[in-house]
Amino acid sequence: MLRKRVAGRDDRAIYRLVDELLIPFARDTKPDLKFSMPILRERLKPCTTYVYAAGSRMPSAFISFRAGRDVMLVEMLAVAAREQGRGIGSRLLALAEHRARELRCREMRLWVDEANTPAQQFYRSRGYEPVYYEQSVRCYLMSKPIAGRQRQQAPPR
Repeated sequence: MLRKRVAGRDDRAIYRLVDELLIPFARDTKPDLKFSMPILRERLKPCTTYVYAAGSRMPSAFISFRAGRDVMLVEMLAVAAREQGRGIGSRLLALAEHRARELRCREMRLWVDEANTPAQQFYRSRGYEPVYYEQSVRCYLMSKPIAGRQRQQAPPR
């Protein structure tokens, strides 16, 4: 089930996902990178965050995104290894894209670590293309145009 994040209930699971799946790539370029629960909560504060949780279990995936003027930025997306390949990441990303259309954003953007080739392939297969490379952090900025005036489809369930 996809649902909005409930901080007190979901943040430990989100922290674990970020620590296991995202931070190792970031530490390739910044070995002394600090990460903690307060840092995570601060990073999530300006975002809308949805989690995937089967039944009453702890979340095993999440997406965090925020809208700018014409752009929806995906801050983080992570799916537990045991859940990958089941369409959960696609559903979370589709939810963010749906929200971007509702807000009339023209573009989706996200950063992907150079070493995270599975994530790059995931995003490419969903229409995202690299538009910029930041050497200092070895990350690609990937982008996908969003047609804000298209007929609205129901968000994924």
